[in-house]
Amino acid sequence: MFKQLFAVAMTVLCLTGILVPVGSNTAFAAETVGLETTNVALNAAVTASGQCNANESASNAVDGKTDTKWCDNTSAQKKWLELDLGKEYVINEWVLQNAAINESGNSPFWNTKNFRLQTSNDGETWTDVDVVTNNAQTIVDRFVTPFATRYLRLYIDKAAYDSNTVRLYELEVYGVDAGQVPGVPDTNLAPIDYVDPFINTLGDNGQTNPGPTLPFGLVSLGPDSDGGAFSGYYYENKYLKGFSHLRFSGVGCSGAGGNILMMPETRDFTKNVADYKQKYDKSSEQASAGYYGVTLASGIGVQLTSSDNVGFHKYTFPDSANTGSVLVDLSNSYAGMLDASLKVTGSNEITGMIKSKNVCGNGYYTIYYSIQFDHDFDSYSSWQGDAVGAVAERNGSNSGAWLNFNTAGGKTIQAKVGLSTISVEQAQAERGEYSDWNFDARHEEARAAWSNLLNKVEITDADEQNKRVFYTQMYHSYLSPKNVTSSAGTFKAGRDENTIRQASELGDDFEYYNGWTTWDDFRKYALFSLFEPQRYNNMVKSLVDLYSTRGTYTQWGDGYWPSPTVRNEFNGQVILDAYAKGFQDFDVYKALKGMAVDADNFSTSDGEISGKLEKANSASFPMKLAELIGDQATFDKYKELALSYKKLWNKDQVDEKGTPTGFFTPNGMTVGTGDIQAVDRYAYQGNLWQYRWSAPQDINGLAELMGGKTEMAKQLKHFFEIDEYMAINEEDISAPYLFNYLGYPYLTQYYAREFTTEVVTQKYHNHGAYSYPIKSRVYRDDPEGYLPSMDDDAGGMSSWYVFSALGLFPGNPGEAYFLIGSPIFSEVKLHMGSGKTLTIKANGVSSENRFIQSATLNGHNFDQSWIKYEDLMAGGTLEFQMGNTPNFSWGAKASAAPPTTDYAAEVDNNLSHQPLIAEKSTWKYYDKGQAAGEGWTEAGFDDSGWSSGQAMLGYDSYNKPATKVSYGPNANNKYVTTYFRKTFDAKDMGSILELDASLIRDDGAVIYLNGHEVYRTNMASGSVGYGTFANATVGDELDRNGFIIDPSYLVEGTNVLTAEVHQVNATSSDIAFEFSLEAVRKLTVPAAPTNPVVEDQSNTFGWTPVDGIADATDYEFSTNGGKSWTPANANPQTVGPLNYAPGLVQVRVAASVEDSRAPGLALLSDKAYTSDVKWDVYDLKADIHQDGNMVVDVTGTLKGDYADSAVVVFQLMDGKEHAWVSTAVPVQTGSFDISQIYNVEASKYKVNVYLVNEFNGNIYESPLWLADPIVQQSEPGSLPDPEGPVVDDPLPEQIPLPDPKPEEPEEPEVPEVPQEPGNELTVQFEGRSEMTSEMHPDGKAGLQTEAGNGGTVVAHTFNGAWLAYDVNFGSKGFNNVTVQYDAPTDKVPAGSKLEFRLGSETGELVGTVNLDDKNAGWGSYITTSAKLTKTLTGIQKLYVVMVAGTPNPNNLPYIGNFDWFKFDKIRSDYASLELETYDDWTTELNPGNSQPLGTEPGKGNVGLQVKNTFNGAWLAYKRMDFGSEGADQFSIEYSGNSTNTFNNSAVEVHLGSPTGTLVGTLATPPTAAAWGTYDTVIGSLTQKLTGIQDIYLVLTGSAAEGETGKRYIGNFDRAAFSLKVEEPEQPEQEQLTVQFEDKTEWNTALNTFNKQAMKIENNNGGKTVGNTFTGAWLGFKDVDFGSTKGKNKLSIVYDSPDNRAPADVKAEIRLGSADGTVVGTISLPNTGSAWGQYKTATADLNTTVKGKQDLYIVMTGSTTSSLLYVGNFDSMTFGYEPVRSDYAKLELESYDAWTTALNPANSDPLGTEAGKGGVGKQVKNTFNGAWLAYKRMDFGTAGVNNFSVEYSGNSSNCFANSAIEVRLGSPTGTLVGTIATPPTAGSWGTYKVASGDLTQKLTGIQDVYLVLTGSAATGETGKKYVGNLDNAAFSLKA
Repeated sequence: MFKQLFAVAMTVLCLTGILVPVGSNTAFAAETVGLETTNVALNAAVTASGQCNANESASNAVDGKTDTKWCDNTSAQKKWLELDLGKEYVINEWVLQNAAINESGNSPFWNTKNFRLQTSNDGETWTDVDVVTNNAQTIVDRFVTPFATRYLRLYIDKAAYDSNTVRLYELEVYGVDAGQVPGVPDTNLAPIDYVDPFINTLGDNGQTNPGPTLPFGLVSLGPDSDGGAFSGYYYENKYLKGFSHLRFSGVGCSGAGGNILMMPETRDFTKNVADYKQKYDKSSEQASAGYYGVTLASGIGVQLTSSDNVGFHKYTFPDSANTGSVLVDLSNSYAGMLDASLKVTGSNEITGMIKSKNVCGNGYYTIYYSIQFDHDFDSYSSWQGDAVGAVAERNGSNSGAWLNFNTAGGKTIQAKVGLSTISVEQAQAERGEYSDWNFDARHEEARAAWSNLLNKVEITDADEQNKRVFYTQMYHSYLSPKNVTSSAGTFKAGRDENTIRQASELGDDFEYYNGWTTWDDFRKYALFSLFEPQRYNNMVKSLVDLYSTRGTYTQWGDGYWPSPTVRNEFNGQVILDAYAKGFQDFDVYKALKGMAVDADNFSTSDGEISGKLEKANSASFPMKLAELIGDQATFDKYKELALSYKKLWNKDQVDEKGTPTGFFTPNGMTVGTGDIQAVDRYAYQGNLWQYRWSAPQDINGLAELMGGKTEMAKQLKHFFEIDEYMAINEEDISAPYLFNYLGYPYLTQYYAREFTTEVVTQKYHNHGAYSYPIKSRVYRDDPEGYLPSMDDDAGGMSSWYVFSALGLFPGNPGEAYFLIGSPIFSEVKLHMGSGKTLTIKANGVSSENRFIQSATLNGHNFDQSWIKYEDLMAGGTLEFQMGNTPNFSWGAKASAAPPTTDYAAEVDNNLSHQPLIAEKSTWKYYDKGQAAGEGWTEAGFDDSGWSSGQAMLGYDSYNKPATKVSYGPNANNKYVTTYFRKTFDAKDMGSILELDASLIRDDGAVIYLNGHEVYRTNMASGSVGYGTFANATVGDELDRNGFIIDPSYLVEGTNVLTAEVHQVNATSSDIAFEFSLEAVRKLTVPAAPTNPVVEDQSNTFGWTPVDGIADATDYEFSTNGGKSWTPANANPQTVGPLNYAPGLVQVRVAASVEDSRAPGLALLSDKAYTSDVKWDVYDLKADIHQDGNMVVDVTGTLKGDYADSAVVVFQLMDGKEHAWVSTAVPVQTGSFDISQIYNVEASKYKVNVYLVNEFNGNIYESPLWLADPIVQQSEPGSLPDPEGPVVDDPLPEQIPLPDPKPEEPEEPEVPEVPQEPGNELTVQFEGRSEMTSEMHPDGKAGLQTEAGNGGTVVAHTFNGAWLAYDVNFGSKGFNNVTVQYDAPTDKVPAGSKLEFRLGSETGELVGTVNLDDKNAGWGSYITTSAKLTKTLTGIQKLYVVMVAGTPNPNNLPYIGNFDWFKFDKIRSDYASLELETYDDWTTELNPGNSQPLGTEPGKGNVGLQVKNTFNGAWLAYKRMDFGSEGADQFSIEYSGNSTNTFNNSAVEVHLGSPTGTLVGTLATPPTAAAWGTYDTVIGSLTQKLTGIQDIYLVLTGSAAEGETGKRYIGNFDRAAFSLKVEEPEQPEQEQLTVQFEDKTEWNTALNTFNKQAMKIENNNGGKTVGNTFTGAWLGFKDVDFGSTKGKNKLSIVYDSPDNRAPADVKAEIRLGSADGTVVGTISLPNTGSAWGQYKTATADLNTTVKGKQDLYIVMTGSTTSSLLYVGNFDSMTFGYEPVRSDYAKLELESYDAWTTALNPANSDPLGTEAGKGGVGKQVKNTFNGAWLAYKRMDFGTAGVNNFSVEYSGNSSNCFANSAIEVRLGSPTGTLVGTIATPPTAGSWGTYKVASGDLTQKLTGIQDVYLVLTGSAATGETGKKYVGNLDNAAFSLKA
């Protein structure tokens, strides 16, 4: 029972006459104490509507276990479970525990949806007690009005969302014996007793942990279950691994923590978690704020509590355990371990440290620990990796200890675990703070700490559930950040692991906090500002300090942090809000610069909107802070960025239905209708609807984009009405409160209450749509507590509930107010951190009465939808009158709207930004390829020999630098470092607040000021020399790095700024340097003038000047309370004729940059000004000519101080009451003259002339008359109200409340249908419902039954006889029939058959079974099958008709004897197999997450796919009919995520069983880095499949050595079996291009250096294969090289930069396998100095490849840790160039080229003549040095190693030493053989063959050169030839 029963007060139940009937509203008469209830359903007699199988019967639902279940998947439309309790009980509570959470990723949609609890007096007639609809909860716990019963029924109207299968662990019913009073939970508890730490722990519904911790305590001790939760614990898990000490509550990704896991044991030593984890007694588990307890299956009782820095364990061993052990496992970590150590100290202590990864694996934290026990351990074993033994010290991430205690005499072992971020010694000191072993005292201290905090909110209200949710979520809000300050007052700061600091340096009460996730939880900190101002102040100071220690900007928790952390984007929002609320105890200028760096570096992507919208919002933080401190330059800079959100607005973008609506889209482009609702497509964890409101920094501007505030409010309401609001995540969480800004606070009240306490519809989780919309409260008090996938996000979500329940929600940061929502409690007392108490009363509040009718604050009318922070902290009473209808006017006027940023407002400038080094300055530089020399960073260094030039300085290929520096003489060995110097002057050091620097550097740089290093970027730590390379390549040399320099390094007078810029390598393509520096000074703020003089009559304001500033023009004045200022020109200053309340008129000293002066303090008027409707500041004269046409000449002379608008109004009067014509003419400010001419007879008309400030058609509505009018005939009327103009502040147009959503109709009652058949349906022939009445032709009888075949058969059959059957074929149906019969050849005519028909004996023919029997004589029964013409479903009237074969010459009398017929289902969907249509699948669980196989929406959200796949899982597709043609290949479409999916994933095809004959294997490696990218792989089967087969697809895959985080094989959508089609011969392509990503397979080994597998990326305009390494290979099956010419040339497009890949990369081309025959090798030299420079390499193959081949590309190269890749590979193209292959018989005259030189003996060239025997030709006139070329000779892969030549040589003319050299490539190329060809005879005509071995085997394609040599011996004459050469041959000699 989830809600624990306490001894409680209970109203009297009426028993035997006073029992209140079920459903009655009768009040109880008096109170009494109820008895504790028990589960009276336990082991009750139970029956059910059905069951899935014998192991899942109804009794499982009442056996008290959650590892057994009742399942019913029968065809019964209404499922039910009936209980006979055996006697009558009084019931008041029932609990339903659904089983889906442990079965499928489809939870919660397999949870029972619509159901009711019913009671009966007799077990026959049932009455509803309680009805539940649209349930999605796993555990449903319901209290009901007590009722007495013996019989109960759970009646299920809809078993699940996606099916009608019910899956229940338990039905629990709680009550007491008849005549007794059942108890209910206590009410009006202390706040701490409402906290239930189990809320948000079941499933992925919060990711919190029930273990003990203190508010903001470092220790977060808690249970770790085996289900993979991000905070370590899932409520539904059956095993506990132990109890760990660190975690980050409520975050996603991987979570962080789980360290220092301890587990008490009674077993022998093991270090394997699968062995040491233990089941536990769920009923024993207890948790409260500061405490956790449980009893393990071993009988050990565990109790835990904690302090800030110490975890306390108390283990009670069972009586039977004489030896108890405690495991300490240091390898346990949610995000991954990096290192650990342990040291056994003495006999009761272990110390050491752990180093573990942050959330998502970003960065790390280091924690030191000391574990001390209250008993000595008798012995121990420690381990590191596989090494185990009694070794006192161990190091390594996989290490731990097993400690053995003697528990024979004492059963309790206690442990204290001290943690520290500082050292082991400090961890010991933390533990040493507690000298005793009083566990109960520690528990009480923890409870007191939580009570002190939670008691700050006192709730008076009757709704216990809301109080339970409130205090639990308030508890969750206070779990982070963590106070990481030691008890000694020391700490380590974020990103600064090596410095131990004293907290006192930042203030006497300072404590350092860590653990940030401000993207999620920045609003939460406003809660701390109310109740914990000191802690809040320290959190803010910690964030500001982080700007000093973090180094460069980091969005995530990269690098070192003192405790687990997540992300930092919105840290500035927290700081800004604090400053506006008066928390200003920090360096505001450091904070401002840090915020600016945050905004500048905010990560965005061009194809999305979320990052850009958030970047704009982030820019508003420094903008608003700059406004608050008076930094106009910074305000103006970031104002532009803050307004950049408007660039993304596409006003014409349609919504998902095609309606023009307007959305933020990537760069304002138009997207498809299907893109609007797609989560994660263009926006992080959301869609375009949810990010439509993401401009909180400029609500007014956002409203303008949408057509105004009313139009925006209508659209926002529509957003809620279509259920696009995602209440479970942060991106649109403030949307309900936006109505306050728009003038519709009643809609804020409606929706804030709706999502706080009511059942709402939610369509989305943070990565997509739910399978079905969920209707539920978002915040509940059951173990789920939240909706699926809703992380608590460190209090980001829980604090939303706390705020909304109070009716207060944080306003925009920088404004210091809270928005008013709809409070849910009748009264709340808030004990503020100021010491004051604020009481919030909501009189009459309820779910319906959610609308504020009126409000008062401390008794005064309160009519605005926001309240100042200072008013809350001042205490008092805020009282609301609530009602069930909106008050459309309350808080609705524009004047009542919350404050917003006025982007047009003027900003006081209290700072000056003085350039010390301007951009594009001239610098000295040294580019000589050597160090700059000793002292080069000092001011006194002599740089006269250095060059100089204007910045930017550097070189590149785009000519960006203004001054080009030298990189030296060798572009492949460029100078590593270039040096720069710039001197500048500085003065008035004391007024400089900071130095703001801006740097462009490519690649790395170190900056010095007067010899002090002040900044280092992209460079390693430690000493730097000329040869030191930068860390990494810089992608864009225009990116700026902003940073602050300590001004203390400046000196008065001349200073020097120096810089050294380093290349990333010696072939880097560019270098860049630009630098600017400005001094930020605080301007002097003059005092306020004194002695205000208000002159109402003259409308002037006078003052006494500030000393030294006497001139009136040095002042400025305001008439609107300081919102805007106007330069003064006199003292006293004319201020105008309007009403001004005291204080509205102000005067101050104006700013003067020249005098280093900021605007001064203001002097305020101390009296009111009254309005002057007529202000005589002009002399107005008119000359009216009334002869002929009327001409009016008007002059106006300005005589007062007036500079605003002026309008001359002419009225032409014709004697009637109102003007005939009115004309308004604006005139220039100052004196004027103007004429007006009327084409009328002047004598008949009069004219009036007025001078006013504005005119709307009625002269009496002009607010100000500037002169006495000239009037000949006045209009009737009176002057304006002397009180001044009425401010237009109307109520906005009313928008109606949303229409109530219709209730889902109740499931209609439907008649029960017969039970769904199984996989087979057997019908006995004798079991007919009717049969033919016809007689057998023999006249003896009709059809008969008789004994036969061991039972009963139908006999005496004849032609035309029939039998009818009522058959329920079920919903799935059957399509195959098998008949068992006996049809002997001597009794039954050949060709006889049975026809199966529907409806009648002549009805639709659906199947025919031919009766074929080879035997004579009765008694031999056989079976024959046939396919039906269609699948039969439902209940059918089936007729079996007997047909005799014809002809029947022997008049055989019978058709046969028939025993039974059986239907089954044969599948034939092998050609397109939807994998979710399995007939069976494995029931094993994925060991990576303890979840079974599941299904989810498939590719493109069409259909379903199989998910949560794992090694050894299988799916069966039974009785698949492949027909006679069969199938011989298999393909599958799937998606694989390289982060979670095994690299060697594969699918095996087995026959008959998961271990049956293996007929095929398909590799299915990951398809991309994230889910959603699909690929189809295909391969041949080892045999053709024909006929009916049971197909089993078995999934395989495993992690490589050292690989972690892999748990899946992939997501599998569909498959297909097919028959290879012999493709017709296609015309051979000249070129064959193969894309590398189209590989059929690749090796799954990991890159040695980064432990990652190869992957497919988007590059070079398409896809490429990346993360390649030496030994990597890719295979391409059945590549068709053509059968005619084939291919012998290859080119590869690739990218291989020299800073990432070695210079000796090659690709081997192999056939058949990765170690098959090499047919080519291509060298792939480096392509450039950075990725993105794709080039093409070309090479010949060793041979011409023909036909279809399995092609393999194998990569090689001398990779290292820095050159860890061989390249990125795009495509390869095979081509053909003609080759020769006539090497075996080479006619030498068929040369491709020969020498053009002449025979020196006869000056003739080589020639040809008739060859041997006159056949063919031979080469003649040969001479020394002559050559013949035979190019592109293809020797194939076997090659040749012998050469022979047939020739003739005349000894009279031929050299005796004649020879032929065989060379490769050229006449002087590699010599591979020499054959002597001496003369063959005394004359020509005698031929011989000379041969010899080559020095190497020739293979592949070669250019062969035959070079002829020979020379005359000394004194020899007449010799001129080498010989006549006929033919030659190359051969392979054995």
